Amino acid sequence: MTDKNKEELQRTYMEYQLVGNQIKQLQQQLQQVELSMSDIMSTKQNINDIQSSKEGSEMIVPLSNGIFTKAKLGQNKQLLVNVGAGIVVNKNFLEAAELLDNQLKELTSYRQQIAHNIEIMANKAAQMEQELQKLVQ
Repeated sequence: MTDKNKEELQRTYMEYQLVGNQIKQLQQQLQQVELSMSDIMSTKQNINDIQSSKEGSEMIVPLSNGIFTKAKLGQNKQLLVNVGAGIVVNKNFLEAAELLDNQLKELTSYRQQIAHNIEIMANKAAQMEQELQKLVQ
């Protein structure tokens, strides 16, 4: 194997590793997006549960991951929604559901972009793998 071939092999292998790392990062992003989507769907279900509950009903309310408290539902007409910068506004259930639906649409679009990028990178990695096999032979 000539020095030129060795350099080509080394360069291609480094690129191959870089593509592999990019694929891993994209897969992690995809998992985060899917987790966020799951959280939104869970929140939508919780909103529906609250809306269908009677005022004064006792509920278990999550404070943090795995930590809950018992509370009584004071009203089931409005929700307090953080709109950013520490600002909280009243929203009715329909408005809150629309907000969540919009977030879900954005995440769905982002998930599709990530999946598409993973496919492109996987194809590129497969081509590079073939190149590496040719260079080794």
